[in-house]
Amino acid sequence: MGKVKITTIGLILVLAILCRLCISDTEEHPLGRGFNYSEYTESIYYWRYGDSLHFSIPPRVLSYDNRWSSIIIKQQPELFDDPMFSHYDYPYGRDSVYYWYINKKSKEITGPVLYSEMECFLEEKGLEGTLKKL
Repeated sequence: MGKVKITTIGLILVLAILCRLCISDTEEHPLGRGFNYSEYTESIYYWRYGDSLHFSIPPRVLSYDNRWSSIIIKQQPELFDDPMFSHYDYPYGRDSVYYWYINKKSKEITGPVLYSEMECFLEEKGLEGTLKKL
């Protein structure tokens, strides 16, 4: 009887730990230096306690490449303008795919730009071929 109790308790603990791990990592993904990806809003945002700078890459982030010092983002903006993100200008309309580059260290953002513009920009940074991985 004692072995059955211990085995049952052990099995329950393992299942509880697995459930907790699966539930806790599904919404927010830290990308480093205050940058995070939210699955719920499909956006990348910056927030750090004590820093007056706060910003978000508007929804829908299709994919991103997180590196030590930068993040490269592929984004399809939502069709309707959200007042929270109204300060972003999409020169080719909201039905195009745009790319962003974030320098985590300096917090400088380049974007939204089209594929060809981002490809040229990344060549200058020595990151050619990166867009093909997105």
